[in-house]
Amino acid sequence: MSRLVRAVFFDVDDTLVDYAATPRLAALNRSFVLFDDVVACLAALRERSLRLGVITNNDGPHQRRKLAAVGLGDSFDALAISGEVGVGKPDRAIFEHACAALGVEPGAAVHVGDRLDLDALAATEAGLRGVWLDRRREAGGEGQVPVVTSLAELPALVL
Repeated sequence: MSRLVRAVFFDVDDTLVDYAATPRLAALNRSFVLFDDVVACLAALRERSLRLGVITNNDGPHQRRKLAAVGLGDSFDALAISGEVGVGKPDRAIFEHACAALGVEPGAAVHVGDRLDLDALAATEAGLRGVWLDRRREAGGEGQVPVVTSLAELPALVL
């Protein structure tokens, strides 16, 4: 897999939120928390000259606001947001759209996300290498796709 990997996609899914009221929006933005392993993982992947993208099932303004709130607004080369693409995970079209946006073939891309079904398995069915980020150690995906419990483990998978 080492030389085939050209891009890594991350899932930043979240439930839709009614954020019409400014105080609620401000509170929502303060509630977003970046996991401790994210920045180091992104830096390690960037050191390998990998292109980074986001594939998410939500609306554009919410996802961009969330990324900006945690300091990742400019960290990705492409965003594939279901509300803008017109199709969401698990549909293979959103994975294909994301790969095209980065100029990589699906077989040269990895998608890591916190849902076994919508992320890792769906990405695999779309021709990407799906990786399940199982932070809660729910287990059950072993043997189907690679499983990591921390993003600190991801760079070793995409050598």
